[in-house]
Amino acid sequence: MLLSVTKGVVVDRLEVHELIGRWWTNYDEGEFDVLDSLVTDDIAFSCRTDTGDHPYESFIAATADGRAALMDHHRPHRAGRVTARVA
Repeated sequence: MLLSVTKGVVVDRLEVHELIGRWWTNYDEGEFDVLDSLVTDDIAFSCRTDTGDHPYESFIAATADGRAALMDHHRPHRAGRVTARVA
């Protein structure tokens, strides 16, 4: 089954599922070179909880526009150091 995405691009749902799995596995393992290879220069990344009031919301919430901003956020975040939201 295919999933239709914006601008007329069609993506295979299983490929999306595999990409997400690869992303978080490599994030957990701290494999930043692999993460960098999985995204494009114009990536838009956003992460939040459903309610926005989780006790660790400042650690969870992130917005990053572009590959460099995302990698600059993920390296210290993965190390357990809270960083300010990036945009």
